[in-house]
Amino acid sequence: MNIDLSTYTEELLPANVKLTGYATNANILINIKGRGLLLIYNKTYDMLYPFYATTINRYEFKSDTVSGIQLEFKEHIKRLGLTEEYKKQKVVNEVNSHYELENCEITEKLCSEQWIKYSKTGNEWRFYSMDFYCAEKIESVHKILGSSKDKQVFLPLDDNSIRELINTGRVDGIKVVENFLKMLGNEVFVNEIKKFEV
Repeated sequence: MNIDLSTYTEELLPANVKLTGYATNANILINIKGRGLLLIYNKTYDMLYPFYATTINRYEFKSDTVSGIQLEFKEHIKRLGLTEEYKKQKVVNEVNSHYELENCEITEKLCSEQWIKYSKTGNEWRFYSMDFYCAEKIESVHKILGSSKDKQVFLPLDDNSIRELINTGRVDGIKVVENFLKMLGNEVFVNEIKKFEV
């Protein structure tokens, strides 16, 4: 059971959910002219994700309420210096390094998502905080397209492709991670991504 905190209406978490970790990450949505939105296959999870950089830590949350957990998380990452600016710079550095780019410029934050999910790899319940940005300028897009470092799938952002994705949950037969799939069902969000092609 995954809990999307934007739609979860209860204040108390289910009794079986004891948070012992968190992941805070930033995602870069790279919409390439003539190809579509870059999604990367993650073999461990057997799913497609946008390019992201993450920080995962163990932390025993004391609260069992949604608002209490959100406040605890906010105070904890502030103490550690895991600010929005830190996450933004980390994902830019990682995309530059991964694809050997000179500089990827990204937009201001488009939106954030918060979820509670059971991590099979970590064997724990985690609080997930995710920020989303669009690539605004990349000088050497050919380095991304020519990369053999990861399996790439491109999602055209036309209405038919988005509709098919929402109906099947897949692109080229591969599942898209649940939270991002939900976001791609939001026409306003997709239209924002369309504004930025590299």
